[in-house]
Amino acid sequence: MALAFSAPKPIVSVSSLLNGRRCAQWTLTVGAYVTDGLALAPATVGMTEIDVVIPIRGCKGFAFDYDRTNDKLLVYTSGGTQVGNAVDPGINAAQVWIIGS
Repeated sequence: MALAFSAPKPIVSVSSLLNGRRCAQWTLTVGAYVTDGLALAPATVGMTEIDVVIPIRGCKGFAFDYDRTNDKLLVYTSGGTQVGNAVDPGINAAQVWIIGS
Protein backbone atom coordinates (compact mmCIF):
# COMPACT_ATOMS: atom_id res chain seq x y z
CA MET A 1 0.00 0.00 0.00
CA ALA A 2 1.61 3.23 -1.13
CA LEU A 3 -0.96 5.80 0.01
CA ALA A 4 -3.95 5.51 2.32
CA PHE A 5 -6.44 8.02 3.72
CA SER A 6 -8.80 7.37 6.60
CA ALA A 7 -10.88 8.96 9.33
CA PRO A 8 -11.98 12.15 7.61
CA LYS A 9 -13.38 14.93 9.67
CA PRO A 10 -16.35 16.57 7.95
CA ILE A 11 -15.60 18.71 4.96
CA VAL A 12 -16.49 22.27 5.87
CA SER A 13 -17.04 25.29 3.71
CA VAL A 14 -14.53 28.04 4.31
CA SER A 15 -15.97 30.37 1.70
CA SER A 16 -15.35 33.52 3.69
CA LEU A 17 -11.63 32.75 3.69
CA LEU A 18 -11.01 30.75 0.53
CA ASN A 19 -13.45 31.85 -2.17
CA GLY A 20 -15.82 28.93 -1.74
CA ARG A 21 -13.16 26.26 -1.24
CA ARG A 22 -13.62 23.42 1.25
CA CYS A 23 -11.27 21.97 3.83
CA ALA A 24 -11.16 18.44 5.22
CA GLN A 25 -8.81 16.93 7.76
CA TRP A 26 -7.63 13.41 6.89
CA THR A 27 -5.37 10.81 8.43
CA LEU A 28 -2.65 9.99 5.90
CA THR A 29 -0.27 7.03 5.66
CA VAL A 30 2.48 6.97 3.04
CA GLY A 31 4.14 3.62 2.32
CA ALA A 32 6.76 3.00 -0.36
CA TYR A 33 7.08 6.19 -2.40
CA VAL A 34 7.04 6.22 -6.19
CA THR A 35 9.15 8.65 -8.22
CA ASP A 36 7.06 11.61 -9.36
CA GLY A 37 4.38 11.11 -6.72
CA LEU A 38 1.59 8.93 -5.46
CA ALA A 39 -1.76 8.78 -7.25
CA LEU A 40 -4.37 10.88 -5.45
CA ALA A 41 -7.60 11.50 -7.33
CA PRO A 42 -9.72 14.27 -5.80
CA ALA A 43 -12.65 11.84 -5.52
CA THR A 44 -10.57 9.79 -3.07
CA VAL A 45 -11.03 12.60 -0.54
CA GLY A 46 -14.56 13.60 -1.55
CA MET A 47 -13.61 16.52 -3.78
CA THR A 48 -13.64 17.38 -7.45
CA GLU A 49 -10.44 19.44 -7.30
CA ILE A 50 -7.53 19.59 -4.82
CA ASP A 51 -5.65 22.85 -4.30
CA VAL A 52 -3.24 21.96 -1.52
CA VAL A 53 -2.32 19.33 1.05
CA ILE A 54 -1.10 20.88 4.33
CA PRO A 55 0.74 18.83 6.97
CA ILE A 56 -0.73 19.32 10.46
CA ARG A 57 0.89 16.75 12.77
CA GLY A 58 2.78 13.47 12.61
CA CYS A 59 4.34 14.26 9.22
CA LYS A 60 7.91 13.83 10.52
CA GLY A 61 9.14 17.03 8.88
CA PHE A 62 7.99 16.07 5.39
CA ALA A 63 6.23 18.59 3.15
CA PHE A 64 3.59 17.87 0.51
CA ASP A 65 2.77 19.31 -2.87
CA TYR A 66 -0.17 18.37 -5.04
CA ASP A 67 0.42 17.95 -8.78
CA ARG A 68 -2.98 18.99 -10.17
CA THR A 69 -2.07 18.09 -13.74
CA ASN A 70 -1.32 14.45 -12.91
CA ASP A 71 -3.42 14.05 -9.71
CA LYS A 72 -0.41 13.07 -7.63
CA LEU A 73 0.76 13.77 -4.09
CA LEU A 74 4.45 14.70 -3.99
CA VAL A 75 6.42 14.22 -0.77
CA TYR A 76 9.51 16.31 0.04
CA THR A 77 12.14 16.06 2.76
CA SER A 78 12.80 19.01 5.05
CA GLY A 79 15.71 19.87 2.72
CA GLY A 80 13.31 20.31 -0.22
CA THR A 81 14.31 17.13 -2.06
CA GLN A 82 11.61 14.78 -3.32
CA VAL A 83 11.60 11.43 -1.49
CA GLY A 84 13.41 8.75 -3.50
CA ASN A 85 11.79 5.92 -5.42
CA ALA A 86 10.76 2.92 -3.26
CA VAL A 87 11.68 4.78 -0.04
CA ASP A 88 9.22 4.40 2.82
CA PRO A 89 9.24 7.79 4.60
CA GLY A 90 7.53 6.26 7.63
CA ILE A 91 4.57 8.63 7.58
CA ASN A 92 1.90 6.71 9.51
CA ALA A 93 -1.37 8.20 10.72
CA ALA A 94 -0.28 11.78 9.98
CA GLN A 95 -2.92 14.51 10.04
CA VAL A 96 -3.27 16.68 6.93
CA TRP A 97 -5.69 19.32 5.74
CA ILE A 98 -6.80 19.06 2.13
CA ILE A 99 -8.23 22.21 0.60
CA GLY A 100 -10.15 22.14 -2.67
CA SER A 101 -13.66 21.98 -4.04
